[in-house]
Amino acid sequence: MFILGELVDLVAGRAVAEGSNESSWPGLAYDRFDGPARARDEVVTSLSVYVVVQGRERVQFGEQTCVCGPSDFLVLVQGTRLAADVTEASRERPLLAVMLRIDPVLTIELLSQIERCPDSTPPPRPPEPNSPPGGEPAYVSPVDHGLAGALARFVRATDSDVDRHVLAPIALRETAYRVLRSRQGAALAEAAHRENAGDRISAAIAFMRDELDKPIRVEDMANHVSMPVSTFAHLFKASTGSAPYQYLKRLRLDRARALLVEENRAVSEACRAVGYSTVSHFISEFKGAYGETPRSYAARLRRLGGC
Repeated sequence: MFILGELVDLVAGRAVAEGSNESSWPGLAYDRFDGPARARDEVVTSLSVYVVVQGRERVQFGEQTCVCGPSDFLVLVQGTRLAADVTEASRERPLLAVMLRIDPVLTIELLSQIERCPDSTPPPRPPEPNSPPGGEPAYVSPVDHGLAGALARFVRATDSDVDRHVLAPIALRETAYRVLRSRQGAALAEAAHRENAGDRISAAIAFMRDELDKPIRVEDMANHVSMPVSTFAHLFKASTGSAPYQYLKRLRLDRARALLVEENRAVSEACRAVGYSTVSHFISEFKGAYGETPRSYAARLRRLGGC
């Protein structure tokens, strides 16, 4: 196929030294080996796609071992122990491969856009990683025409400053989309959610706690963790089970309850301390959460010794 041949030429022109060749794009590297060798023995530091464009490798990641031939790819998850041995390569036809980091936020944003399409279907799940006798392991996926074209465009776009700024992000976005629509799509989606959720959602919750006495919009939360609003809202609910504003309301009312009961604050003081603009709104929401007004709730619990 022409595009796959073009991809071989593009990688060969950039993988000029044996071993791993860094590129001008952070998270993009090219491998070249002129004969059988140990290519990698490392822990994957970020969600990545590994594409073999020429030659053959035996790859072990986690408990799984597979063979990646020309135009095969794998999704590699952060924290996975990766060991790779080059089994087919020569000076005339070296092993050539691409390692590309995929931003979890980009992946989740693409998933959100896909899900909003009326005729969308979930990313296909990869077959079970058991190969038939004599067959290739099922968790190795072929690079199809669409993915090869997107990856080739991305590699070319890293050649100049202008292209890196304008075209490379577009081509990278398409590359991630093509992986999501492949049979590795579910693996990429699940890994993106796991990798991204912890740090960013924890940072958003810490921001809510720090700014509890101020008006906070969902846009403010999303901006704080550098995410599009729709992506942030989708990820936050998937991670916590609550929409961001509902979670913020719970934090505010929990803090108000502690101020009323443990610190014996007045209702108006507690209202201001947790960011409500009016006492009537605060009383209404508190009653909805705890079943009684703030004053009666605090008095009852103080009579019982607090809690």
